[in-house]
Formats: sequence, structure tokens, C-alpha cells
Amino acid sequence: MGKVDYEYETTAERVRAYLRIPEIDRLRWLEELCIFTSLARQAPTTYSAPDAPVTPAVSDSLRPSRPLR
Repeated sequence: MGKVDYEYETTAERVRAYLRIPEIDRLRWLEELCIFTSLARQAPTTYSAPDAPVTPAVSDSLRPSRPLR
């Protein structure tokens, strides 16, 4: 998967709001994002530019071992 550059700006108020969320909820959210990203990378390509490089399939070992809560 090619590198995609992007920027994201946020405010100090949003950072403070995030820090008020309990740690266990932040960790659960991070785990869900990691699983989503892994699944998105494994999804079949529905479109590719004519000059796009072909990438190998992701191993089944990266599939989540349990469903999301």
C-alpha cells in the first residue's frame, strides 16, 4: 500500500476533551482502529489506476481473532 500524506489540525479544546476520556476507552478505540485498518488493507481493490503497482495480498494471520464489541 502506498504512502498517503495528509495533515490534520485540531484545537487544544479537542485534545483536552480526548484526555478526559478514560484510558480503557481510548485503548479500546485504538484497538478498533487497528482492526479496521487491517481489514481495509485486506479488502479487494475495486479500482486502480492503469499505472498503479500491484500489491501482494495480506496474510490471514493479520485477521482479527475475535469480533469487535
